[in-house]
Amino acid sequence: MVLPNYGKIFFGSGSRNIYRIDDSLYSLAEGDIVLIWPMETHEIVDANREDSVIIQYSNTFADSLHDFKRIVNHYHDLHIICINSHSALAGRLKSIIDKIYKEWNSGESNNEMRCAGLLCEFMIVLDDYHKE
Repeated sequence: MVLPNYGKIFFGSGSRNIYRIDDSLYSLAEGDIVLIWPMETHEIVDANREDSVIIQYSNTFADSLHDFKRIVNHYHDLHIICINSHSALAGRLKSIIDKIYKEWNSGESNNEMRCAGLLCEFMIVLDDYHKE
């Protein structure tokens, strides 16, 4: 099922990580990160869904912050953060993904706002890395 008004971040483990974004097919290594921006059609072709982490955010959220929207627009053609060629960036982003996953499942109060803050941190790290 495709939700075009949402952006997604996938982090998969294992050897089966094949995704389609629009007309492109990506076969990924364990530890690669997939970025699917709002309004892109996508499909999990073959992946270990039990161990994958999927972070989905609303286009409304992305549009509500000028900097977030700028980053989405600027990096719209970037879909894969490859662990083999960008290990430092992938490691930093994976750390944030782990925090989002843990926070979301914590059941603590304000966890939705904490996750939104971590999602913003993810985008800041992505943007800062590509400015270097």
